[in-house]
Amino acid sequence: MEKEIGELRKTPRKTDRVPVLTGAGISAEINLEKTPHTHLMDFSLLGKAGDIVPKVLEGWA
Repeated sequence: MEKEIGELRKTPRKTDRVPVLTGAGISAEINLEKTPHTHLMDFSLLGKAGDIVPKVLEGWA
């Protein structure tokens, strides 16, 4: 999961990629399991949001 979080942190800084489905935004899913829409996401992190969100935000200021 650390690799995915690292990639998620770098993605908003990339200017060479504009996702069509998200209207120039980056979409991420945090969920306990895959959903029917997981394949539409730029990132999908599986687990509890209470565990994942603090790790994603750690050091992001």
